[in-house]
Amino acid sequence: MFEHVFNNVNFNYQVNRVLSFHPTGCDRQEVLEAMENVTQTEEWYQAWLQIAQIAENESRYLHSMYYYRMAEFFLLPEQAEKEEIYLKIKEMFARYYPNVKKKKFLINKVICPVFEF
Repeated sequence: MFEHVFNNVNFNYQVNRVLSFHPTGCDRQEVLEAMENVTQTEEWYQAWLQIAQIAENESRYLHSMYYYRMAEFFLLPEQAEKEEIYLKIKEMFARYYPNVKKKKFLINKVICPVFEF
């Protein structure tokens, strides 16, 4: 269900992407509380980063992965945090799916990564 969380359509659309994965991919109440005072992209980043770290510390790696992804979303390519957060997303994925194997698959002469669960 699409929810009106922000007047800012970009923020609203992105937060709804995560809320659509509740309860598996996020804690709805945690997300809504974190977003209460967000009005700018820096606040967006800090709010998502904070709940990502909380989820990680509580071993809720799938939630943490989604939250880090949202923290990264509005960062500019030249911001150093973008690469750091991307690496955290990969780390949380690996923690949540420890038995996943990454393989390479050739499609039209292009090597594509695939995950085997």
